Amino acid sequence: MDKKIFDIPLFPLHTVLFPHMPLQLHVFETRYKVMIDRCLQQGSPFGVVLIREGDEVGAPAVPFDVGCTAQILGMERFEDGRMKLVVAGRYRFRLIEYAEADLPYLVGKAELLEDRPYDSRRIAPLTGKLAALFVRYLEMLATRSGEVLPPVQLPGDPVTLSFCAASVLLQDAEEKQILLELTDTAQRIEHEILWLKGQMTLLEDMEKLNAEQGSEGKKELAKPVNLADSDWQDFLKNSLN
Repeated sequence: MDKKIFDIPLFPLHTVLFPHMPLQLHVFETRYKVMIDRCLQQGSPFGVVLIREGDEVGAPAVPFDVGCTAQILGMERFEDGRMKLVVAGRYRFRLIEYAEADLPYLVGKAELLEDRPYDSRRIAPLTGKLAALFVRYLEMLATRSGEVLPPVQLPGDPVTLSFCAASVLLQDAEEKQILLELTDTAQRIEHEILWLKGQMTLLEDMEKLNAEQGSEGKKELAKPVNLADSDWQDFLKNSLN
C-alpha cells in the first residue's frame, strides 16, 4: 500500500486491532455485510477503528482517528446472511476525515502511520526485557487457567513484538489505543513493560490470596452484619444524628 491518502471502509468496534495480529468478527448488520461483500469482491481490506462515542450496533459511531487495516483471511457464511470472519491486522492508518456518504457504512480518507526509525542500541535491552516479561506473563495466565503454556516463539522484530504484547495485554481498549497511536517503538515498549509488571504483581497477589484461602480452610474474608447486634445499633443511631 502506497504512502498516500487512500479511501477505506470503516468497521467501528469496541476492540483495538494491531498490525500482524488476528481477530475474529461476527458480522450480522446489513450495512457491514454489504461492506464485507464488497471487500471480498475487490480483494481489498477494511479499517478497524476503536469507538470513541456510540455503539457497534445502530447509528454510526464516532471513531478514534487511528486504526488498523484488516485483511480477510477466512469467512464462514450462514443461511441467514450472518458471517464469521478471521482477519489479520496489516497497517496502521490515521483518519483525515470520514463520512457515511451514499453508502450504508462509514468510509474514511486516511494516510499510513508508521513508527519512526529507532536506535538499535537503545531498543535491544528494552526488547529483551519485554520478551522475558511477556513470556512470564503468558505462563502466569496459563497457570491461572489450569493449563501449561506451550513453547512460545516471539517475534524478533521490536515493532512486531510490541504489537504482539499490546494485543494480548489485559488492558482497557482505550489504553490499548494509546499503544496503537504511539510512533516511538521504545516508548511503546516502555509502556508495556510497566503495564506487564503491574499486571504480574496483581496476578501474584491473587495467587497468594488463593493459596491462603486454601491453606486456612473456611477462612472468612467478610461476613454479613447482624442487624440486631448492640454495637451495630449504636453505630447506626450515632451515624444518623
